[in-house]
Amino acid sequence: MQNIIGFTQLDKNALNFSIQQSESLVLAVAANYRDYYTGMHWAKCTADVLNDLEKLEPEIEINAYSITARWKSEHVCASLIKGYTINYCQTKSAKKPKCSAKLEHINVDKGENKYEIAGLVPNSHYQMQMYMYSDLKEGPISDMLHILTKEAGM
Repeated sequence: MQNIIGFTQLDKNALNFSIQQSESLVLAVAANYRDYYTGMHWAKCTADVLNDLEKLEPEIEINAYSITARWKSEHVCASLIKGYTINYCQTKSAKKPKCSAKLEHINVDKGENKYEIAGLVPNSHYQMQMYMYSDLKEGPISDMLHILTKEAGM
């Protein structure tokens, strides 16, 4: 017979809890005090710190001097994500996607879902990729985006 509900007592200083379970779980947390019991608080999402991070699919808005990237990470528990990294560089053309300038790395706070890369050269080629990361690992890198900034107006 399989347990329907299981209980584990943790040390009051514990910050992480790992389980060995192949089935999906629903997690509830309760705190016991000397004169008070919080009751069960059900988690909106649960994930082990070793869970996979998802591949991002950024959407971009292109201007003459900037690129704005927007992304969603709705299939990963927000508590696992430490931040996002955007890698980009200028290239000679879309047909020759090798970086012609320094590869730039931008770390974005976990609470953000968009970032503007400013100070770009109008009518120029760039390539960009990004990924999310946790305390333990980096997620899969997005597909390479080849971008041509718009021409500057006069």
